[in-house]
Amino acid sequence: MGGKKDSLFKNWLLCIGLLCVALILGAAAPGLAEEEEEEEEAFTLEEITVTAEKREAELQKLPMDVAVVRPEEMDRLGVYSVYDVKKLIPDMNTDTMTGNQVMISLRGVGDADLTLWNPIHETTTAVHMDGVQLTRVNAFDNLFFDLQRVEVLKGPQGTLYGRGSTGGSMNMLSQKPILGEMGGYLTLETGNFSLYRAEGAFNIPVSDKLAFRIAARGMKRDGFTDSGEDNKNNRSLRISMTWEPTDKDTITATYDTLGSETQGYGSNGTYEGTYGNAKYYAVTDRLNLGTTSVIALPYQTAWYKQNGVAKWIDNDSWGASLQWERELPFAYAVMLYGHRGMKEDLEWPFSYVWPTYISDADVLASLPDDGVNYLGLLVKEPYSYSHSWSTGDFDSLEARLLSKETITGGDRYEWVVGAVAQDDRVYENNDLGANYWVDIQTKSYGLFGQAAYQIFDNLNFTLGLRHEIDKKDYTGDYGVNPATSYYNPEVYSGSASAEWKETTYKANLSWFITDTIMAYGQYSKGYKTGNITYGGEVHEPEYMDSWEAGIKTRFIDNRLQINATGYFYDYKNYTKWASAYKCVSTIYEDNPAPEGEDPYGSSGLCWDVNGDGEYDVGTDYIYNNSITVTPGGAEQMGGNLNVIYLITSKDTVAFNGSYSKNEYKDFNVGAAILEMYPDADNVLLDASMDVDRTGERFGSAPYRFNMNYNHIMFIGMDTLSTNITAFYNGKGVENTIRGTYNGTAYKYTLPGTPSYWTIDASATYNSSKWVPEGTSWSLRLWCNNLTGRKALASLSYTPILKYFSYLNYYGYSLTPDDGYFSGYYINPRTYGATLTFNF
Repeated sequence: MGGKKDSLFKNWLLCIGLLCVALILGAAAPGLAEEEEEEEEAFTLEEITVTAEKREAELQKLPMDVAVVRPEEMDRLGVYSVYDVKKLIPDMNTDTMTGNQVMISLRGVGDADLTLWNPIHETTTAVHMDGVQLTRVNAFDNLFFDLQRVEVLKGPQGTLYGRGSTGGSMNMLSQKPILGEMGGYLTLETGNFSLYRAEGAFNIPVSDKLAFRIAARGMKRDGFTDSGEDNKNNRSLRISMTWEPTDKDTITATYDTLGSETQGYGSNGTYEGTYGNAKYYAVTDRLNLGTTSVIALPYQTAWYKQNGVAKWIDNDSWGASLQWERELPFAYAVMLYGHRGMKEDLEWPFSYVWPTYISDADVLASLPDDGVNYLGLLVKEPYSYSHSWSTGDFDSLEARLLSKETITGGDRYEWVVGAVAQDDRVYENNDLGANYWVDIQTKSYGLFGQAAYQIFDNLNFTLGLRHEIDKKDYTGDYGVNPATSYYNPEVYSGSASAEWKETTYKANLSWFITDTIMAYGQYSKGYKTGNITYGGEVHEPEYMDSWEAGIKTRFIDNRLQINATGYFYDYKNYTKWASAYKCVSTIYEDNPAPEGEDPYGSSGLCWDVNGDGEYDVGTDYIYNNSITVTPGGAEQMGGNLNVIYLITSKDTVAFNGSYSKNEYKDFNVGAAILEMYPDADNVLLDASMDVDRTGERFGSAPYRFNMNYNHIMFIGMDTLSTNITAFYNGKGVENTIRGTYNGTAYKYTLPGTPSYWTIDASATYNSSKWVPEGTSWSLRLWCNNLTGRKALASLSYTPILKYFSYLNYYGYSLTPDDGYFSGYYINPRTYGATLTFNF
């Protein structure tokens, strides 16, 4: 125990020491003691310009909810990937499924449990790089370097951004070459967990009309767990060009290539246990856990991974874009071509914790006779490695015209019209239990337009319209490998096609009450392209009606900014994974289960298929669990509040918070399965789904926010900037467990993840001393999760009788209230130093 305390004490001292070094550097600067106080000049909040509506506009004058992340904020909080953006945008959530596929949701639209996996997966948040859509978001977080800013648009953006933007849109804008300017930067970073990062950019002016920019990044870091999962080994390169052949033409070209090789994408430690009347008795010398009912092992996974972490998860992607802007007599014309390609190769093991009954007589005899059903903890050894690989190509061409007139520029109207064509193809081959290969090609075409008109002074009306055609062609083969699984569903092999035509629109009314106070209201329609699933089934698109109202304000001579937004969504046709089986043996019909017994047992069990009077695990059923259904919709509502206050020219405080409430509406997965298989009179449904779930909550924690304080100290001509940010993640939504057992429906609730706080802190010293004229350097010392909080990031529950009902046939009396839960933790404390040279 003493060793653990010593280690904790040393970590605390190291973090505090790192944050004090900058102060020591400042104190060593000559003339500090005699520095005189200077009279403060007038200061205001900075005006931010965005291109959220395909044209430049001031953020505070844009009647919509847009969050902007800029390089200085990324550096201050160590935002190097898309997973870190949610630090700054509380109503944004990121998750990862197989491989490095990232799923982004805004305001709870498209959370992981309601989103399908690649390659069928269609996004609900459209992701763009310099305006080019990334339909396959594999490892795209490697693009987070040398950026101008990241713009996140909340709410349906189908009018201007089309496919996949039901919940919103995110656009990463890279730094473009600067004409006539030689310069750049070099950043070196090191930290615990063997973190090393090198990043830099070089701006090369060839003439007053032509310039190039080269930017690159390499990053390595060990995993946070003792098995080494979630490590990083990434590399990125971007080359761009800006050319102005005439006074009316600008041509911009960009090429990038990205790569990563990691070993695993697993959780940060485990939290295992049972609930109800079942209790773990851990039969393993490795852990020596005794009779504990909860196994909490933050950042430890090797004990059940058995050193069987993924052999590799390799990602490569590349992209190119070419944009031509021309000034016409009446408008600006833009042509944008983009290409993205990707390749992913994965190989990982089956290895997991499995609750099981205790059969060892000596162990059973040693347990207290207290009426508790004791379960053992079976560590499943890795028995095989699964392999999958996928490739994808995406091409798009967009043309648009933008009026020279702008309302913010004093005109009474503005408009934009355009057309876009996309060709997206992905191929995947997988041997994870259910062997399959799929080849899906999606072609999309859209015509769009948006116009704003000043009805009266300070009262503006905006109308947007888009007509979209999406066509999908599917070819595939889907089955199960008998060598790795006992499932034997009907094998699908063939092709399918589907086409959808949809019109989306939005109407917005904004009122400038004063020059610095604007209120707005908006209705918009969201649309998510339909799917063709692994089994060749065609599913209709998802739709959403969105109502939103907001206000943007500036007070105290533009030193205080308060923005607030509220929204209500009516979502229809959520698509969800589901499980369904059907016993096909004729013996089943002639030999039904005894009265009072569940005829279906648990997943994979049919009563007496072989006629031996027992439940059977075998190959005599169809309708495997890898199906998708559209069981219903949801009502989603919430809001967010953003406050920034310049207390002085040197002190800034900020608050950014969100609230959400998501409830299912007319949602019944079981009914949807039976509608899909009307002849399945004895279909076995996933018990937790065979109920009406209307009114149940879903999604991440309803309350999330961050608070930031930044102070700048002038030390001669140098500056010392100190920053502290506190993050709050509220209590997670309760888990509703519903199902049927022996023909009786049951329902009970279990708690969600506990609420928690974390704190990030940093100090950055900026100086031009000791380096050539015209150059500068900065040293940033940082510590994330300063207190070393070990909070649960996720918690999920599984009724034992859902998968392990056979335990009752070994003398146990487990009930629907008994179950198994698991979870993983947030990132541990990390710290390091970042040195940057600007030239």
